[in-house]
Amino acid sequence: MIYACCRFLHLVLYTTEIAWSHAMEKKTLPDKPNAHQRIYLIGRLRKAVKWASLFQELCSTKGDSRTSLEAEVCFYCVIILIYMAMCLLMRALEFSH
Repeated sequence: MIYACCRFLHLVLYTTEIAWSHAMEKKTLPDKPNAHQRIYLIGRLRKAVKWASLFQELCSTKGDSRTSLEAEVCFYCVIILIYMAMCLLMRALEFSH
């Protein structure tokens, strides 16, 4: 598997950040995002969740305890953002505690 080497962890992290940044770009438009942009935003956040989940899994197997904890924080931050974008504030508050 290509992700077996620690060097490739950066690729997974960068892919997560790219998906997240595209979503945040749509969120910060001068006027509120329309329906099509909102669907795109949620899709990009779902992609960020997928990559953050993979990053967390890889860091828990390949990294030390601190790296694993930071990857877990990254994953839960993206989860909270997608729940907030989908207006599921109660679910987002469950993850924030």
